[in-house]
Amino acid sequence: MTFPRTFLPVAALSAAAACTAAVSASHPTPEVTLTSDTPICEIAVATQGRSVNLQALVHAGTDMRGTYRFRIAKSGGGGSANINQGGNFAVAAGETRTLGQTTLGGSPANFDATLTIEAGGQTYTCSSDDPTIDL
Repeated sequence: MTFPRTFLPVAALSAAAACTAAVSASHPTPEVTLTSDTPICEIAVATQGRSVNLQALVHAGTDMRGTYRFRIAKSGGGGSANINQGGNFAVAAGETRTLGQTTLGGSPANFDATLTIEAGGQTYTCSSDDPTIDL
């Protein structure tokens, strides 16, 4: 399985939903080489058959501590879902960390995802509505 790189300007993460899973060995964090223009957040999107996996990633150019909210809304064929994940995080300089993820049935067009990161007195938000992403 591959996770296409979908860079977003850092977005909202929220409280965990029962139907979501923590990062597992079957969904490794994609490798990223950090540069000065690497965004702070990313939502990686992968399809597996009739399922879509969404991962909320943080890229740290410097040591970073803060909180995150990851919100996913699904609508369309097969019903709807609202998923909220969030919490505290710490990541060392030069690292990429998966903050949250979920896999649901449907097509990428049926999802609206937002990741919000608060760290160092700054708030960063990225969204699947951003025209630079390819869901």
